[in-house]
Amino acid sequence: MGKKWQDEFDLSWEVVANARMKRVATPTPSNVVHNLRGTYRPQSDVLKGAELRVGVENLFDLDYTPHLATRKAPGRTIKFTLAKTF
Repeated sequence: MGKKWQDEFDLSWEVVANARMKRVATPTPSNVVHNLRGTYRPQSDVLKGAELRVGVENLFDLDYTPHLATRKAPGRTIKFTLAKTF
C-alpha cells in the first residue's frame, strides 16, 4: 500500500505474511513482517535526477525464522540509499 505526491514524494508500506509450515523437516510458525519505505526525488536544482530513499525492514523487530532457513532472520534493518541518474 502506498501514497505518491506528484513525482517528488512516495511512501509505501509492505506486509509480508507467511503461513505456518508443519509438513517439513524443520517446521516454522507463521509470521507477519512490516516494511516501510519513503522516497524523495528532487525535481529541480543540483539534485534533479537524484533519488533519496529511507527504508525500514521488519519494522516491529519480529523474531522469526524464514521457511527453509537455518537461522533466524535479522532484526529491524534501516537502509538509506542515494542514487543519481545522469
